[in-house]
Amino acid sequence: MFVIASFLVSYGIERALEEGNISDFLYFLFPFITTTPELFVFAYGLTLGKSGTAVSIGTVLGEPFIVLTLGILAYKALKKGPIEREPRSQRTLVFFFALSALFIFSYYVVRLGLLALAVVFLIYEASLMLEFKGTKLKVSDASAFGYTAAGIVMLGLTGKYVTETVISISSFLKIHPALTSFILVPAVSSLPELIAPFVFKSRKSEERLSPLLSELPISVGLYPPFLIFSASFSVPLKVVIGLVISMIQSLIIICEERRGLSFSHISGALLFLAFMSTLI
Repeated sequence: MFVIASFLVSYGIERALEEGNISDFLYFLFPFITTTPELFVFAYGLTLGKSGTAVSIGTVLGEPFIVLTLGILAYKALKKGPIEREPRSQRTLVFFFALSALFIFSYYVVRLGLLALAVVFLIYEASLMLEFKGTKLKVSDASAFGYTAAGIVMLGLTGKYVTETVISISSFLKIHPALTSFILVPAVSSLPELIAPFVFKSRKSEERLSPLLSELPISVGLYPPFLIFSASFSVPLKVVIGLVISMIQSLIIICEERRGLSFSHISGALLFLAFMSTLI
């Protein structure tokens, strides 16, 4: 049910806005809707003690890792050649890198740094809001929003059980819950973003790429500040390594856009396999 709900959330939006240019929407409002699977797991996790909090943080930090590795592979399966340079994607990746660096600094040096992280995130969102202001969306099928609404309701009903299941799996395998949720939850909740390039295959390349990249700043910039006063807030080293891998991949994509080279899918696959080998 959680998988189906994650798909329905973005499917309804895609069906309702099939016509017209929706680039501004995809970067500003779309990611707040498509991150609802992570939101419910994050929120439920915070109510389930130390293990639940670990699931919460692993989920939000694992989202960029899955999207930037497997998601880019899915995107490149359709698009041959390099990723075209686009101002919004460049800015999104730069802010993601900065927010990730701030998170690591905040965790290892001073927790109050999470407040600075929140401020940087608000600056990023303000810049998107200015671009979105005045944009007129052409709704081709308003009833399709019903899929999104149904998906959100289903996420609310199933998120708790997903969180509890991840905790149980971690306990059975004797693995830190944050490390388990780093891979398992985003692999499920990111399905709408992973298949977005195929759903949007008739659209411009920037509209196929934006569902993958637009969530990155939210995952690192919006949720972690809520953990600032949490005594049970701990991040395993391997999760931090996974976040660093995501940062490296973001720089590779920026380089690809600027230099016209085509290798982010190769680096994504290699980085994903390298991280998984550390788990084995």
